[in-house]
Amino acid sequence: MILSLIIPTCYFISQLIFEPLKPKVQHYEFIQNQKTKQDSLPPLASFKEQDIDSAWASFRDKSITIRLKNGMEYTYIKPERNYEENLKMAVKIRNALLDMTMVFTKAQYPPLFPGGDTSWNQYMLEFCKVHKEAIQKSGSGSILVQFIVDKQGDLIEVETIGGVQSKLAQLAVEAVKKSPRWIPATQNGRKVVCYYKQLVKLKL
Repeated sequence: MILSLIIPTCYFISQLIFEPLKPKVQHYEFIQNQKTKQDSLPPLASFKEQDIDSAWASFRDKSITIRLKNGMEYTYIKPERNYEENLKMAVKIRNALLDMTMVFTKAQYPPLFPGGDTSWNQYMLEFCKVHKEAIQKSGSGSILVQFIVDKQGDLIEVETIGGVQSKLAQLAVEAVKKSPRWIPATQNGRKVVCYYKQLVKLKL
């Protein structure tokens, strides 16, 4: 009887010694995994400038992420806001919201294919070799393609000018989409989201 009481007691003590209590998971972690709970997030205007470590936007996802100095992070997907709330927000958050929506049609330094025109021509030479049969069927030609380059150099909304829908036009769009990450545009020393037009020459 005594032995049966000692064994569970010893087990309980060993659990306390060798398996200390785990800290509770911070409530904010659900934000990144369960985006449907956006209504549970603190209002954007409630963050104080002195508490914010950084704030950044994703133009593609239309979201902003706020990192506080205590390590907590909050991600807002397509946040709703009005003029009065904007005035109350910290400067870092206002700038992030601006980055999320603002697209330049022309920048001080426009987007650039890595390596410039020479590297672009080399890339297209290789692309045309790979798609030799498709170009032979469609015929050679040049297509003007427009797209947006975000602050990470990713390409968004790639389309032909004038809505051209030929096989050659589709190939031109594919060439741009498959190109490596571009160098973002800059304005006053800051990376910005910017439109760009690229003439795509498809020939053998």
